[in-house]
Amino acid sequence: NNAELCDGFVYKYKLRYFNAKAAYEQFRRGEGIDTTLAKRALPTRDELILIYKTIAKFGVISSDELFGQLDENVISYCKLRIAVDIFAELGFITYEIWNDRITFIKNPPKAAIESSKIYQSFAALIH
Repeated sequence: NNAELCDGFVYKYKLRYFNAKAAYEQFRRGEGIDTTLAKRALPTRDELILIYKTIAKFGVISSDELFGQLDENVISYCKLRIAVDIFAELGFITYEIWNDRITFIKNPPKAAIESSKIYQSFAALIH
């Protein structure tokens, strides 16, 4: 029936969300991350552009709201949070962890994504 189908979808969605969130938190605690997962979690250039443009569109947004604006079949929560961390590290946005607030910075400094320490740590796992 439709209720069971909906419950199954919600369960699968929540499971993927919480697994991705746990993987991200494991990485941020410095506990390492599986190479296969690292390959899937490192955002591509196109994904970074999409995430950045979405942040710019809203100006101020939480990571959960941002995740809701993106296709979770393409961009996992882990990938999203890594992108946010990269952007914050490079000065493209500010991220206030205590209230989960991402703020777009107009005219940010110029920096190559590859110069991010977070990006480099993921890239090192892959290569």
